[in-house]
Amino acid sequence: MTRMREAGLTKWRILVVDDEPAVLEAHTEMLRRLGYRVATSQNPLEAFDFFKENPYELDLIMADQIMPFMRGTEMAEQIRRIRNDIPVIIITGGFDVESTQESAEALHINSVFLKPINKSDMAEGIEAILSQSRKRKRHLGEDGHGNHPCEDLPGQREEGESLCICHCR
Repeated sequence: MTRMREAGLTKWRILVVDDEPAVLEAHTEMLRRLGYRVATSQNPLEAFDFFKENPYELDLIMADQIMPFMRGTEMAEQIRRIRNDIPVIIITGGFDVESTQESAEALHINSVFLKPINKSDMAEGIEAILSQSRKRKRHLGEDGHGNHPCEDLPGQREEGESLCICHCR
């Protein structure tokens, strides 16, 4: 059994799942240097079990697409059944990019990163995703649950039009 491991400094906690130890270690080290707390697993089934036990302890999931037992997009689909607001990034090599992006769009995956990932691209991508997540959490409360307060604004709106005054959507 792969041991879940934590490293890092900030309140943001990222679960990284990759079956390749060297890649997992490289991503973990990059994230740690960027100041994130990181939980890791080489096994997507164990990572999913960890998530099920701690769904609101994590702020973002990064998963490799091609792994034994479960693809990254399959894991994302299972995770979203439990917590549909958690940001998910799929990491993929060059050969399956098109099918991964199609699956990612269908599952509302936040981003697809291509291997190899450099530190600045990783930092920029994650910060953009977490920034959106922060905006949404401010409206839903600290735990991410509840109704969007902009929904409670009085007035009429056309179908599909948002009354949100904060541009979070």
